[in-house]
Amino acid sequence: MDQQTVAGLMTKGILVLAGKYGERSTAGMLFLVKIADGIQVSIDMIDLPAGEPTPEEKDFIISNRPDFLPEIEAHNDLFHKSWWNRSGFR
Repeated sequence: MDQQTVAGLMTKGILVLAGKYGERSTAGMLFLVKIADGIQVSIDMIDLPAGEPTPEEKDFIISNRPDFLPEIEAHNDLFHKSWWNRSGFR
């Protein structure tokens, strides 16, 4: 929620909190958010494929993810997976 774009969408009422609990991470404050009720979002507006993405579309999506997502993934891997399921243990 600290990320500039996410905070701006929350300020404008496009995104809202989906839960009441959050946590701190190296990426900032993590809260579940959702698109506000009554907001109409078309898949075309956010440049996502309508159906199953092709390998090229998947590569594009992965290479254009927001910068903060790898930090969130690392946080989740460290704090929200059992030690047995972390990479390198299986």
